[in-house]
Amino acid sequence: MDKVEGEIANGGLPQLLWNVFFHWRHVLTDSESGYEIVGAMPQRDAIRGFRTLFERYEQECRNYINRSVSEREFDYFNKWCDYGYAVMESESERLFHTDSGVHEQRLDWMTKNEDRLVQAMAA
Repeated sequence: MDKVEGEIANGGLPQLLWNVFFHWRHVLTDSESGYEIVGAMPQRDAIRGFRTLFERYEQECRNYINRSVSEREFDYFNKWCDYGYAVMESESERLFHTDSGVHEQRLDWMTKNEDRLVQAMAA
């Protein structure tokens, strides 16, 4: 969840997809579950929409990554983001910004469920 929030707040959905490209499905699945557990249903639902966008633009992002690696040119990240901003925009991104309250909601849940978390980590 921290990864999703941080990447979206810093650079939007294109940056998130690029930076977790090889495991984006796991990141979104884990985040979706986490948001549901803490009761952040708008964020959970937004993740579902992000999954659809990522599936649609995965190959295009892969092409930019491959070109970046083969040409040893990191500017393809910027080119990908420029392209991605144009096609992957989502009103739901704002749900993950630092002023959305979701971080505080998660911390509140963790405080209320500290014993449960300690038990889970000890297992």
